[in-house]
Amino acid sequence: MALRIRVLLENHKGAGADKSLKARPGLSLLVEDESTSILFDTGPDGSFMQNALAMGIDLSDVSAVVLSHGHYDHCGGVPWLPDSSRIICHPDIARERYAAMTFLGITRKIKKLSCEVDYSRYRMMYTRDPLPIGENFIWSGEIPVVAPEAYGIFGGHDA
Repeated sequence: MALRIRVLLENHKGAGADKSLKARPGLSLLVEDESTSILFDTGPDGSFMQNALAMGIDLSDVSAVVLSHGHYDHCGGVPWLPDSSRIICHPDIARERYAAMTFLGITRKIKKLSCEVDYSRYRMMYTRDPLPIGENFIWSGEIPVVAPEAYGIFGGHDA
């Protein structure tokens, strides 16, 4: 089994990269073996499609699109996908997300991290559970995140 991973979009271009390729905040990878092709994330916009075209890659028949999480720099390019795309993601992909800062007990939203996407156009597979994609790939499902312990003085406890 030969595995190939091609970077369609990333934050920076390498020193010898083709000048026609775009770099944008975010990520988009094409992961392939002999029988399955997976588009992993789409970056913030349609730049991944432009780069794929410049690289001679046809994305019209990928086996699945996998979205790692709902931040704009990983799923903002979804509107550029064909309506027939099969998208595998967490059920909370469309939940609003913000970067926030708390100061003197007041939390302020600094920047919206999620994006507005009409997922109803696509063949959506929402799952928290592992899911096979072809013979050699598996969607891991939800990965629990342990919240870091808060430090400082709170609720009568000293740090």
